[in-house]
Amino acid sequence: MKRAPAHSYLAAAAVIAAAALAAAACGSSAPAPAASAGTGTSRTGTQALAGSLAGPAALASSATIPLRLTGLVNTTASVHLSSAQRSPVTITTARGKLTVRHTQGSGSQKLLSTKTCKFAFGQHSTYTVLPGKSTGAFAGATGSGTAVITITGTLPKRNGRCDTSSTAQPSTAGLRVSFAAHGPLTVR
Repeated sequence: MKRAPAHSYLAAAAVIAAAALAAAACGSSAPAPAASAGTGTSRTGTQALAGSLAGPAALASSATIPLRLTGLVNTTASVHLSSAQRSPVTITTARGKLTVRHTQGSGSQKLLSTKTCKFAFGQHSTYTVLPGKSTGAFAGATGSGTAVITITGTLPKRNGRCDTSSTAQPSTAGLRVSFAAHGPLTVR
């Protein structure tokens, strides 16, 4: 498995956290209760997406996080982490296409322990559903929310200190990449 340097992996995570939401609904769909067709009624609720990836797969230069979607649409999906950022993004599902516009977001990183060299990186962004570009069960859907990607792990030591250089490779033991998004969604 090809591993990216820690610094470039964390930098890429900062760019792709918002894009990860855009890819979130790719995958298989389980049927969800449908809104009444043609009656003009709508349903509103919270839609949540969450998942994580651990170990060597979390450090791959092209990691894919499996997700569980709960709320108005219950299904599974995956987020493919990539440094390519585009917005808006169309998400193709078994129930239609969902198009979202997302922000680049803001990130933070911390060395949590100088003894164990545990680190955490977080990226927070927002998204908005584009109703005129969504189809199927998502045609006319509206909503917005927040997305967060978190990377936690342990950096190696060099000369008795935590190696925070751009070439440091985090240990795959205990390494975890997590994705979570939620917000209100209205489907017609």
